[in-house]
Amino acid sequence: MTKKGVIGLSILFLLLYIAPMNVRPVSSPDEARYGEIAREMLTSGDFIVPKLNGLRYFEKPVFGYWLNAASMALFGDNGFAIRFPSALAVGLTALTILLMVLHFYKCDRTALLAAFIYLTFVGVYGVGTICILDSLLTFFLTAMLACLFIAGNNKSLRRRNRWLLLSGVSAVLHS
Repeated sequence: MTKKGVIGLSILFLLLYIAPMNVRPVSSPDEARYGEIAREMLTSGDFIVPKLNGLRYFEKPVFGYWLNAASMALFGDNGFAIRFPSALAVGLTALTILLMVLHFYKCDRTALLAAFIYLTFVGVYGVGTICILDSLLTFFLTAMLACLFIAGNNKSLRRRNRWLLLSGVSAVLHS
């Protein structure tokens, strides 16, 4: 893998996804809702039952709310903190794509191009820069399918089972 290519992709990711995260105010209803659920988790200490304005809220898997709460605990109660898990998920999905293409095609240029194309899709950018849980779902589904694909192409039973286990963990985390 060329160092310049990886650095270029990293800079692209930082400029497109990380740098502008705290520039605009938190929008309603989705960002405000998911941010408030995470904030209520932090203030109440109840990380089992997600609540919105004190009412149980089971619309999405709890893992996304946990990530938002962890980000808020780390970065504070602001737009950057609630958007960071979405942006991080986009970056991890791009990395998964890069590694998959590199693993099966053994071509640095193709792998970098695949990750670049993914990062520059308008839809990916749209959900990767706001606080919604769709980019987390995309990451875990991509990781699950990548692990399943690697497992299916592995001759060693022990390695195949490890990849199948990782695939299962990814499936569980997004559900």
